[in-house]
Amino acid sequence: MLLDAAQARCVLDIALEHRFALLAVNADSPAALIDVLEGARQVSAPVMIEASLWQLTGHSFGAGDAILGLGRYLVQLAHLANSERFREVPVFFHTDHIKGSLTLPLLRACPPGERGLKGLDGNAVFGNGWRVNLERRPQIEPL
Repeated sequence: MLLDAAQARCVLDIALEHRFALLAVNADSPAALIDVLEGARQVSAPVMIEASLWQLTGHSFGAGDAILGLGRYLVQLAHLANSERFREVPVFFHTDHIKGSLTLPLLRACPPGERGLKGLDGNAVFGNGWRVNLERRPQIEPL
């Protein structure tokens, strides 16, 4: 299941309390999305799926247009993550290494779930799930 911001916060709090890490994987194609979700499903673990600018603008998603790529990426990820096969896998979406002049336009294009993009299954796509504010997190020792 693709997590919204409140759900993501809950999983992060559980990870902190029980001192376990969340795997973050860059997925650069629809096939990679399936592979990551299948791996997480097999070990019953949450997973953070990341997309970087080159992945969003690549031929698999945006074909040169990062905002189009973000929309296509989120719809495909939401459709897979919310499918019966992967519904039990908590999935975070995270943009990775996006900086410079495209940062703000991409953040603005990321749809809020309550009025945003709908996946192929008709469910809301929570693109803002990765925008979790970690500034108030307590300082902890690295594991």
